[in-house]
Amino acid sequence: IECAQMAPNHKRTEPFSFRRFLAGSQAAQQLADIAYEVTLRKTDSHPNAESKRQKWLQIPAFLVTLVHDNHKDIIGDTETSLDSDPYQALPYMPPESEKQLEDYAAASAAVQNVLLSLHAEGIGSKWATGPVIRTPAFRQLVQALPTDSIAALIMLGGSTECVSEREAQ
Repeated sequence: IECAQMAPNHKRTEPFSFRRFLAGSQAAQQLADIAYEVTLRKTDSHPNAESKRQKWLQIPAFLVTLVHDNHKDIIGDTETSLDSDPYQALPYMPPESEKQLEDYAAASAAVQNVLLSLHAEGIGSKWATGPVIRTPAFRQLVQALPTDSIAALIMLGGSTECVSEREAQ
């Protein structure tokens, strides 16, 4: 996180914060359950959804990057959205001002700094986006405010040992 704070940001506002979930925690279990529900809706396959949940349960840690006050309230009343379908992805809301764009860029630079730091320490990582992080259930889990954007879900764990192209295929 110290490396993330070194990311450039307009007027040193540090418009981002992080939430951490460790394997075995209730929050990590809830995150795997959200991945299950999103996959189930996408594939209509319980085996595929369960496979996704089990993969996510094997991830040692997660780091979520929030960008504060980055857009208008897209959810409206969070409770209302959760009552309808907490696993339905919310619409994408692009930045509407130069400040919002700069803040999102600062958060992205912070994420890159975290990834580089993890790599230097020999810790594998993946920057994930997609439907899981856009759901009301995920936003509730990470305690995102209605005007917060979620820039990244970083999955941590494993080795950064290089794999040849042949082995990767």
